[in-house]
Amino acid sequence: MILPVLEEDVVTINPYFPSGVWYLLPSNETINSSGSTFSVDSPLDTIVVALRGGSILPVQEVNRTTTASRYEMFGLWVALSENEEAKGEIYWDDGEALDVLESGIYNRIYFEAKDNKINSTVKHFAYPGENLMTLGKVLVYGVQTSPTVVFVNDINHPFYYENSTKILSIEDLQIRLENPFTISWK
Repeated sequence: MILPVLEEDVVTINPYFPSGVWYLLPSNETINSSGSTFSVDSPLDTIVVALRGGSILPVQEVNRTTTASRYEMFGLWVALSENEEAKGEIYWDDGEALDVLESGIYNRIYFEAKDNKINSTVKHFAYPGENLMTLGKVLVYGVQTSPTVVFVNDINHPFYYENSTKILSIEDLQIRLENPFTISWK
């Protein structure tokens, strides 16, 4: 959810948050809402985004053009719910053709996080495209205790955990999304 500033020279807003846990970007604050408004700092040079707990959002680095952006690696923002679960998906095609569903030339991948694990399920993968659809980084919001180890497809992988924000950061992944993967932590 994007939290826009609608008035000139305003740096604090009071948006309504439906019930649940929310993660504010870029401040990395957590809001536990029962369905009410909260005061949120919104500096003039910043667009504040709220990730709803229970969602997984695929992202890509910004580039000068949409075409150039398609060559960038993907990231996943995993926003854990109160139950420490999340789901999301990505749909990917050439961005131009109108008949991709009929022709079947697209990719569709589901992601699910629960029990300290993220799994991907490849539902359809038929668009090779110019981008190999590589996952480079995963941020997991709402990890309550510091992990001692992270595994990527059962192989130990370096990670960073920020205790003050409860964010687990897993970088330098180089995972091809055409193949199912598992990331777990203990």
